[in-house]
Amino acid sequence: MPREQQSGDIELRPAQPKDIPSIVEMIKGMAKYEKLEDQLELDSERLHNCLFEENPTPKAIVATLDGITVGYAIYFFNFSSFLGKKVSTSKICILKENTEAQVSETGFL
Repeated sequence: MPREQQSGDIELRPAQPKDIPSIVEMIKGMAKYEKLEDQLELDSERLHNCLFEENPTPKAIVATLDGITVGYAIYFFNFSSFLGKKVSTSKICILKENTEAQVSETGFL
């Protein structure tokens, strides 16, 4: 049974077009941290087109804390002919200062 959202809980929900700038900023921050800024080609328009085109391959969820986007996950499904099943690949990022917050059971995928 879903519990009521409490302050200090991280809520997970599907990404929306309004989340694109926050996701891009977190990706830029990760590129800077990894010293890979020179390899980053992503911008808001490209990410928006990838996530919100008709029948998009990647999907995304965002983590919010008190209404502020603090993390994201971008994932896609693939099929393994060797395993004979669908597998997923993902990239997950939660801002370090928010790692002690609790993840809410509501709104997950």
